[in-house]
Amino acid sequence: SSTTSMTLPHAQFKKGDSVTCDITPNDGTTDGVVVRSSTVVISNSAPSIASASISPATPTKTDTIVCSPGITADVDGDTVTVSYAWRVNGTPNAVTTASLGSAYFNAPDTVQCGITPYDGTTYGTEVLSSTVTVKNTPPVLSSVYISPTTPTKADTVSCTPGSVFDADGHTVSYTAAWTVNSSTIGVTTQTLPMSAFKRGDVLQCTLTPNDGYDNGTSVTSSVATVGNAAPETGTPTLSPSPIYTDSTVTCLPTGSTDADGDTVTHTFSW
Repeated sequence: SSTTSMTLPHAQFKKGDSVTCDITPNDGTTDGVVVRSSTVVISNSAPSIASASISPATPTKTDTIVCSPGITADVDGDTVTVSYAWRVNGTPNAVTTASLGSAYFNAPDTVQCGITPYDGTTYGTEVLSSTVTVKNTPPVLSSVYISPTTPTKADTVSCTPGSVFDADGHTVSYTAAWTVNSSTIGVTTQTLPMSAFKRGDVLQCTLTPNDGYDNGTSVTSSVATVGNAAPETGTPTLSPSPIYTDSTVTCLPTGSTDADGDTVTHTFSW
């Protein structure tokens, strides 16, 4: 090299070059004996990457999360490739691709990616993205129906959900709302107390699904009209007791009831 200063500019050497320097002492009049340094071989410089970004910024269970590298650099001019690593709730997983599928996260997990540059010889320093939090996806309820479909005063009337889907796999619960003859009543359970309706009333219910984080869209049933409840009677008894061949036998009803409060009459057959 033609350089005569104490420092050698990096433009004058490259990775793998062998470099020595010679020093010639001078006392102002005469040069002394030249002394040569030991030889050093220029090492590979590690590559670098400017940033790692993650998208979308607010992912849901239905998204694929993508990790994108910023600008890479290598002072030796080597080609730089990158490798990926993912952390869910701070714990590394086995995924090494630029995208993370929904099988690896649920709401409200936190997700972060890391990118490490490589120049074919040396790995650079890993750069981490910001952390994103997976947003909950509300549950989806398909339908609601009143059971039984033709209730009576004697029935236990229930507001029954159809199929429900929660993308995050959360357990779904329900809040009910009931109307009787189109008027809202203060019952929020899925079972309607018998005291809340009578024969001829028109019932309708609404269920709101909740997965522990968010409410889904409320779904309302078809209407159901309360029918007449059949009367009931207990086991009849025969009188008198004992009965003889010359007795007049009477069939006596016992325990007759009617859920609607109607008067119960009886017909007999022998």
